[in-house]
Amino acid sequence: MKWLTDEWPFAVVQDETWFTVDPAFATAAEEQMKKTPPTLMTPEEQAAAVAALDKAEAAIKKEDYKTAAALLATIAKPDADPAVKTRVAEARKVLAAAAAKRLEAAEKSLAAKDYFEASQVLAEVSTLAPGSDAAQKAETRLKELQADEASRSAIEQGRRERDAAAALAALDAGAPKMSPVGVLKALDGVAAKFPATKAGQAAADKAKAMRADSALMGKIQADAADKECKGWLSMARNYIKAGMPEKAKPYLDQVLQKYPGTTYAAEAKELLEPMRK
Repeated sequence: MKWLTDEWPFAVVQDETWFTVDPAFATAAEEQMKKTPPTLMTPEEQAAAVAALDKAEAAIKKEDYKTAAALLATIAKPDADPAVKTRVAEARKVLAAAAAKRLEAAEKSLAAKDYFEASQVLAEVSTLAPGSDAAQKAETRLKELQADEASRSAIEQGRRERDAAAALAALDAGAPKMSPVGVLKALDGVAAKFPATKAGQAAADKAKAMRADSALMGKIQADAADKECKGWLSMARNYIKAGMPEKAKPYLDQVLQKYPGTTYAAEAKELLEPMRK
């Protein structure tokens, strides 16, 4: 038998590869592995994981658990690096506790038959701590709600109420920069899109109040007349200049029919006079 190497702690022989390890070396290697275990993450992955954890932990301090959960979900291999694994486990423990509290809130909403609010909280619980006891209970509760026609209908109505309220709030915020006629049209739109909702009815009431304001409606009508008549008169003049008065006449007639007694109507009559001779 020919030795290829007899350097300890390894020994290898020709035709039959084998090695023996010095027990002292094995113990030392094991201890070293515990102190500095190998990582299965690339440097880029590790840097990204640490950055996500830093942000997640900051969000947890602010009790922004949704953001923290979303950040943890971006870590592709949370178990590949021991340090990352430990931090992820600690963060998940906090999120699991938060999810359990939110589940208690959902149960209170269910007891009060506020099914829409309960459904929103239950869905949140499922995303805060996936796989936790709280998440599993929340998912079961959600399925039960969706299986019941009455609660399912209540959830849909709640969703419409929420969307209607958001639409009206956005309109109220943007109204100062809109023309009165623009606001009126937008209110009509909210009322038509979200009937049988509190915000939809509020929009309808606001539109009704605007139409009851004679001064405001007078301004709206004046603005509309100004915009339409200027456009029609401009088109008519262009056709007259081009020697096509027959094409100008329909625009002038619209001014007379829709806005009689205005200065625009008087101007339309002047332009029509040569055509009648």
